Amino acid sequence: MLRARIYRVSGSPVRAHASARRAVELARVAGERRLAAEATARLGAILLDLDRPAEAEAALRESLRLAQEIEDRRGEALARIFLGILLWENDDREASPMLARAEELAVEMGLNRAEAMCRAIRARIAREKGDPGRALETSARAMELLERFGAELEDRIVITGTHALVLRTLDRGKEAEDLEERLRQRLERESRRIRSPLLRLRHQRASERLLEAVLSPAGPVYPRVKLETDEAERI
Repeated sequence: MLRARIYRVSGSPVRAHASARRAVELARVAGERRLAAEATARLGAILLDLDRPAEAEAALRESLRLAQEIEDRRGEALARIFLGILLWENDDREASPMLARAEELAVEMGLNRAEAMCRAIRARIAREKGDPGRALETSARAMELLERFGAELEDRIVITGTHALVLRTLDRGKEAEDLEERLRQRLERESRRIRSPLLRLRHQRASERLLEAVLSPAGPVYPRVKLETDEAERI
């Protein structure tokens, strides 16, 4: 499962998919239902990256069902975040309550990074609905959580980029530019730490694609990878 997360962040979604699928199989064989719930949720997120929304939704709903069945609130929050993003991109009315419940669970469990992600996505929804004031309040809270508790680079891009997008909506372009510049400098530092030239290049490209998607008011938050038919069949 950790390997799948690394491959995803490194811009290798096909390898991430293979690792996540294997993680689900191993967790089920071992009877580790909590790990199966989390691995299935992460598999769903990767399927969405691969532009396979129907399969992604099926995996995420299965993860949510299992997490609720075993009363794994952490796993439930994770499944709800990814499922909420998918539903929002499909313009489904279930998205807002799905993300609201994920945020409630994150607060109850002290999952500060998950709460920050929920708030970032909900800020995008508020902005899209024409409520920039609420979007600013929500994204600012996400930034506070990020500064206090940190986050993985991918989540940092989403949270910070969303706040910059909201600031631009409010005609606070200078603040948005400063925020974007600091984020880009962070991405460069992270990339320089990677020794493998090929992995460094993939990481840079994946980070840049994600940042461009997050800063854009249109399209999905997470970029989709379009595969050729024969390649898609192999995975």
